[in-house]
Amino acid sequence: MMLMSDIVGAEFARTRRRAAGFVLLMKPGILLLVLLTTFVGFYLGLRSSSDYAGLLQVLVGTALAAGGTLALNQFIERDTDARMMRTRSRPLPAGRLQPAEALAFGVVILIAGLLYLAISVNAL
Repeated sequence: MMLMSDIVGAEFARTRRRAAGFVLLMKPGILLLVLLTTFVGFYLGLRSSSDYAGLLQVLVGTALAAGGTLALNQFIERDTDARMMRTRSRPLPAGRLQPAEALAFGVVILIAGLLYLAISVNAL
């Protein structure tokens, strides 16, 4: 007989695995490099004193937009990724996430990032 705590624990573990799958769709290592180059470009483009609020806004918007793009890339390449040893353990080929979920996730965070940048930083 399963206890309620066992059911809750199993559901929590499933939710954590799914959340980790969505994070992996954004390829955190590549995203970190994108944010590093964005930071350097922002710093080099400063004309006056440090603008930490502006930097934070640029980094948040860029993280969302780049993360969405990287998720869409994994959606597009899911069949090829399933055939390659190096990439078959990614969330889509491994079946941890469904393609429709990855597509929706990528589109939503990409649009959110672009809108955030346009509104909080500027449209350019």
